[in-house]
Amino acid sequence: MLLIDYDLRIIVANRVAHVQLDCTDGELSGRKVFEALPVFQDSLIETYVKRSIASKEPYSAEIPSLFRKDTWVRAEIYPFSKYVTVLFHDITDDMKVHRLADARKSLREAIAVHDGISYVCVNTRGHIEQAEPAFCDILRLSEDRLLHVALADLIPVSQRVAFREALDRVLSGEGTRTIDSAVLSNDGRELPVRLTLAELRGIYGNEGAIALLTKR
Repeated sequence: MLLIDYDLRIIVANRVAHVQLDCTDGELSGRKVFEALPVFQDSLIETYVKRSIASKEPYSAEIPSLFRKDTWVRAEIYPFSKYVTVLFHDITDDMKVHRLADARKSLREAIAVHDGISYVCVNTRGHIEQAEPAFCDILRLSEDRLLHVALADLIPVSQRVAFREALDRVLSGEGTRTIDSAVLSNDGRELPVRLTLAELRGIYGNEGAIALLTKR
């Protein structure tokens, strides 16, 4: 945390701020903030600090760290009657999760336009939460009719035990599984497929699994 007066002089900088900014204890107090920390000059931090002083409004931003490579911070600037506080929170792990989610989304979009591959996402109970159009076409059912259906119920009875065992292992964190199986279409036909099951993880841990299907 930095406490800065309206003359842009650092009144207080706590120990965490000194560590984050690679400064020794007490080095920052009493100095002009943009002289003591030239890395802030011409940055969004400088803009928001000056705006906050002028408007008396708070500002926040999620930005690449100015003082640590390959890290992200959330900067929060709050104005008071004579001072503004500048707080930095490390959000690197959160950003990695969001980037991974973006990558997964792009991968799913690529799969959706690749002939011969389809996918379906299930929750931790094995119930369908998202069905890609090609998967719906294979089963001759709309996504609305597939949502919340147990994926195991779409597998022929003779192969259901093997499927459930593979899915349980994936949901237990034992890694990706690939099995030869089949799915039941709306007209009662058994369609041979190769199923690859992989765990879906989010900020709070296991969120279910994705099943990739290719025709055999």
